[in-house]
Amino acid sequence: PAFGCREPPVWPNTFFIGDSIGTIAPVTGNGLSMAVLGGIMAAEYAKRKDVVGFKKMWKRRFALSIFWGKSLHRMSLHSFTSTQMIHWIRRFPLLGRFIFNLTR
Repeated sequence: PAFGCREPPVWPNTFFIGDSIGTIAPVTGNGLSMAVLGGIMAAEYAKRKDVVGFKKMWKRRFALSIFWGKSLHRMSLHSFTSTQMIHWIRRFPLLGRFIFNLTR
């Protein structure tokens, strides 16, 4: 499948969740939890009819996770960098935990 970054369509009074609001890199393994949490947030903001507040809160909550997930995804697509990552994570297991936490 083709993976890529895209902006959600500009539809007024629409609450996007999951991959429809932000492309979640598959390598992070965090897409389902982000979609569920985004759905809960959307329900809370929909009750208040605050689409703008939802978008701001969603970005505040997930922007760094998505940034690091996309970065990790890009690095894992290249054999040299993915091999180096595995080598360094085996050598320094805490590095693996640190990278994992960056995507959460």
